[in-house]
Amino acid sequence: MERHSDPLLSILIAVSRRVDLLAECLASLRQFVPAAIPHEIIVVLNEAEPASVGEVRAAHPDVTFIPTPVNLGMAGSANLARRHASGRFLVTLHDDAVIEPGWAEALLAAAHAYPHAGAIGSKVLFPDGRLQTAGALLWRSGQTTPPWNGAAPNAADIMTPRPVDYCGTCSLLVRTVVFDAVGGFDETIYPAYYVDVDLGLALRSQGYYVLCEPRSVIRHHRGASSGAALKQVASQRNRDYLLRKWKTAIASHEAPPRPGEAFAVEAALRRAAEFAGACEADVANPVPPEADVRSVTGDSDGGVVDRHYRLSCELSEAVIAHLEAALVARDVALAQASKRTGSRLATRVRRWRQALANAVGRFMGS
Repeated sequence: MERHSDPLLSILIAVSRRVDLLAECLASLRQFVPAAIPHEIIVVLNEAEPASVGEVRAAHPDVTFIPTPVNLGMAGSANLARRHASGRFLVTLHDDAVIEPGWAEALLAAAHAYPHAGAIGSKVLFPDGRLQTAGALLWRSGQTTPPWNGAAPNAADIMTPRPVDYCGTCSLLVRTVVFDAVGGFDETIYPAYYVDVDLGLALRSQGYYVLCEPRSVIRHHRGASSGAALKQVASQRNRDYLLRKWKTAIASHEAPPRPGEAFAVEAALRRAAEFAGACEADVANPVPPEADVRSVTGDSDGGVVDRHYRLSCELSEAVIAHLEAALVARDVALAQASKRTGSRLATRVRRWRQALANAVGRFMGS
């Protein structure tokens, strides 16, 4: 890959410790992003060890690497990378994703065809080719789902661009001017989970919508380095924050669908399409965030490390509290089960003793 001085695309990748996941991602970019599309690649290496940084830099001299001593999370990493980017379009890409042929071309074509689409996401496949997602919907409860109910459709059947509530950051093109207008990603949402949902709402608050372009395709391992407890705690915390921040905007969304219910999904897609149409006609009524919610934004580099170290500590404390509560609940459940089991056992022993006494009495009486 050649590093361009005046790129059209700035591809932003966040890496968390596991540098090994990055090699296949960069190889796919080298293979499938045409040289005719001026682009740059900026990689933020979170909590990277100096030896790993040196190795990856030597292997990819055409890539800009930014090492950080702490994990900035998805939002902080992308905001930091943006400050080093100069492309007209920003594209976030996860390190455990690989792009398919035509990936960049389809995203750019959609950006030109739909000028009020502030963000455009790709169709996402599992490594085996099954459909993972093609955009997503946000429900009034703060829950999120793919734009279908039940089993995923065949990936080949999803080929038409359509507005959605948000698309994942695993492959998401955002117009740089719009990204800057909304203040970038909200770094309060840490380390991930709901970063992309929040951006979708922020774009709509500025009169833009989110589009899924299924002709742009990636294969994604999905959460290859996430722990279950961390994901559960972070998701709940970030969801609660999102519901506070966008209370008025989310109130107009539909209630989550019941299993097998197609009506709610159809209604949500119709709402997204109607808003997109209003945006393209310049008659949309955007809803801003709640005034009493204060978020952490990507300011100057001076406070980046301290701020995200603090966020990391807060999240670690929340995870520990969650695990401690789970252990206490387990101990209580075990004690109750033991008590119930002990009571049943004592009853059985008494019955056995009575039965034995009756048998002895009958024997003595004979």
